[in-house]
Amino acid sequence: FQPQHKKAQQPDYTAWKKMIIEGSPDQAAALIENYLKTSTGDARALVILGDAKNAGHDYQGARSAYLEAAAADKGSYGANALFKMSVLLEKKIGDLDAAEKGFSSYLSRYPTGSLAEQARLHLAKILVNTDRPEQAKKHLEILVQTQPGPTRKEAMKLLEEIK
Repeated sequence: FQPQHKKAQQPDYTAWKKMIIEGSPDQAAALIENYLKTSTGDARALVILGDAKNAGHDYQGARSAYLEAAAADKGSYGANALFKMSVLLEKKIGDLDAAEKGFSSYLSRYPTGSLAEQARLHLAKILVNTDRPEQAKKHLEILVQTQPGPTRKEAMKLLEEIK
């Protein structure tokens, strides 16, 4: 008698994303959670799980998945998770203090990350909305000086509004 080894399940990131897009986020979440039972710490799977939970309106579940992904990976998946969690906190959960901390953390960890300009813009908006225009100005001025196109225009508009 040979003991049977449980074969590690292979992740199907593309299929999971497709399920979410096609309106079956709960099904995708169940499959990802099952996969994660044997593959803990897969940051990519955790980000997609966060996306599935978010799409299924389980915002606390999404927050937990994004937080775990951010802790598991210091690269692009962790950066993406931290940004998505911060947006979720700001837009869906309404916890501006936690969102502010998340965007600030993103900027300190990934100052040149692909989402840094968006994180800075979100952070500036939170600061404006919580009556801290002077702090917001610093971030907006950086965007005006360093960013081209729509981000620069939006930052300039916000600066005009708070002057």
